[in-house]
Amino acid sequence: MCGLIGFLKRQDSRKQFDLEAGIKALLHRGPDDRGVFVGEALGRTCGLGHARLSIIDLSPLGHQPMASQDQRYQIVFNGEVFNFADIRLKLEGEGVTFRSGSDTEVILEGYARWGSRVLQEMRGMFALAIWDSKSGSLFLARDRMGIKPLYLVGDGQESLAFASEVRALLAMKAAARVLSPHGLASYLQWGSVAEPDTILRDVTMLAPGTCMFVEDGRVRVECYWQPRLTTTARSYAEAIEAVRPVLRKAVSLRLISDVPVGVFLSGGVDSSVVTAIAAETSSGPVHTFNVGFDEAAHDESQFASEFARLYGCYHHSIELSVKGALARIDDAMAAQDQPSVDGINTFFVSEAVKRAGITVALSGLGGDELFAGYDNFRRFGWAQRAAGLIGGRGLFSPWVERLAGAVLEPVRAQRVARLSALLSGPRSTLGAYSALRSMFTPAQVGGLLPPSVRNQAQSWPWYREERFADASLDDAALFSVMEFRHYLKNTLLRDADIMSMAHSLEVRVPLLDHVLVETVLPLRAGFKLDPRNERNKPLLCDAAPTLPEATSRRKKMGFTLPFDDWCRGDLRPYVEQTLLKPRLNLLDNAEVGKTWQRFLGGKINVWRVWCLAALIRWCELNDVEL
Repeated sequence: MCGLIGFLKRQDSRKQFDLEAGIKALLHRGPDDRGVFVGEALGRTCGLGHARLSIIDLSPLGHQPMASQDQRYQIVFNGEVFNFADIRLKLEGEGVTFRSGSDTEVILEGYARWGSRVLQEMRGMFALAIWDSKSGSLFLARDRMGIKPLYLVGDGQESLAFASEVRALLAMKAAARVLSPHGLASYLQWGSVAEPDTILRDVTMLAPGTCMFVEDGRVRVECYWQPRLTTTARSYAEAIEAVRPVLRKAVSLRLISDVPVGVFLSGGVDSSVVTAIAAETSSGPVHTFNVGFDEAAHDESQFASEFARLYGCYHHSIELSVKGALARIDDAMAAQDQPSVDGINTFFVSEAVKRAGITVALSGLGGDELFAGYDNFRRFGWAQRAAGLIGGRGLFSPWVERLAGAVLEPVRAQRVARLSALLSGPRSTLGAYSALRSMFTPAQVGGLLPPSVRNQAQSWPWYREERFADASLDDAALFSVMEFRHYLKNTLLRDADIMSMAHSLEVRVPLLDHVLVETVLPLRAGFKLDPRNERNKPLLCDAAPTLPEATSRRKKMGFTLPFDDWCRGDLRPYVEQTLLKPRLNLLDNAEVGKTWQRFLGGKINVWRVWCLAALIRWCELNDVEL
């Protein structure tokens, strides 16, 4: 795990990149070692930088940038390839010898021998860049699920810069501190910016499951993975037998490490399954970590402690009060690489885990999205049918949404806005999904944007066309696909990466192993949803080691901070001051004030005001403006 950064440019280009400053901005991701490489070939200059967090092969032999044995290739690599030992055996069978025990060298020598086909062999989370000194070309790639980020600036003709974080590109002077109107609209719609856009005008992202070739000023992007969406499981028993070994393998692979490993244990089904398998397959007791709150409605610490005791884990309970959070809230906000409505909870738990001497932590992230863990999986079919019947037919429009919100102001106005957006939106899967998942509807976003950027931002494609490889997917599987393409990729995974790496902690997500995803995703809804709604994620529970009945039947709580209580109490001055200070050109000040009053009046939930506060504070801390 690490931070990577680099550039490729024409030798006659006047573009200057401060590679050392970029590496310095990434040192929180990799405090154990750092390295730089600069090379030239065929009229091109390549610079590669690396900040290392040592996890596999702690010796100097794992240093990066790393050269291939024939010196032709140089690699910088961020992430882990959990099956690298198997790939190494294949390469050794073809006569390749190795100098280190690192997964980085395995990937580098695999690329030297097989080219981009090495990606098909890799099972893990990664972003990488490989320079070819013979052809003067650059190869970039990102893992299948988008667990590790890779940000880009430039079109490759004159130059291309890339890094693990936006802040590194800013430090390297590759990008300007200017907001993107499209990124701003996207953020307000979803609570995080949807890829490939970012909050900054100059910066984009390489898509998950794709690789990029840059040679002689030409850029070629290829998709190397799409999930297989077919299954042979005809019964629930067959589904369990298909999932069980893959699930166990996904967790056990992620225990491979030369440093201590822990588990985030919330007490819910996902983290309990990961803990149970880790405890059964680990060579020693597993360290588990849980965050507890004074607010009983959000506190799962008792369940987590009991579960850890049952499986013989060393359990660490972290108490987080509103005063403790308030004292560190700006540190958490500063850690965000892009503004996000989520992620603050991960910042605090990651800090405590790292303080306990743990460098790698397993998370149950992705379990809800893969195994149909919340009510939207049941609602999505209704939303699609509603959109299909009357959506996009001109019967409704954004003015209906605004009128409904005004007339029904005394009730939960956001539900009315969602329904109006559903009825006025297009007849599409994404239209139905957006109505269930968006933070603000298109009409609300238009009201929040200042007049100076409203027209620019309104050209944002609110409902991008979605294509699916298998039209036979049922509602639950289709909603999972949408979650993977949107909420999971753009919010959960991005926040998990940036907030954990702020503390030099690597988070691994076994429930997003791509083989497990391909196994579970196409299974029909009847295997994932309890028809009586008595058990949460029955397929996951039954495919895992035997869980206590109380764990599988306990009502889902979700791992979130008690923000509603906090924002009405001790955190209120911070949020209020952030929202109500006059600011030119960022948001419509009057509409922001109305949103805050709607929250205080109980008409919208806390996440909508926090979405605005997080955006404003991020811009302040990063000196970014329109």
